[in-house]
Amino acid sequence: MLSLGMTRRRLAAFFKAIADSAGEPDLDAVPTLRAAAERRDELCAILADSGHDFSALLARLDADPDLSGLSRRRRVAALIDYARIAIGLIDRALWPRRGRVIVSANDD
Repeated sequence: MLSLGMTRRRLAAFFKAIADSAGEPDLDAVPTLRAAAERRDELCAILADSGHDFSALLARLDADPDLSGLSRRRRVAALIDYARIAIGLIDRALWPRRGRVIVSANDD
């Protein structure tokens, strides 16, 4: 299982590879629909290999009509959005920490 920091770094690198400095789709980096499909598979692999529960995000990614359309710009824009969402989830640390909650004894 990768740490959240390592997963975040991989997602940030993925984001920088397909987005320009303004966060818009970089169509030179993703020149074809096949390249967009490969980038989608790469994002799915990053999320699946993280060891954290991204199942809801992966389900949304699989059902998203923008990722199966014929517009390369829409596909890349959707991938950018999903990368931003995943990075945001990690930044907010929405996963429960491991361990136990110790509750003190009642002082009555």
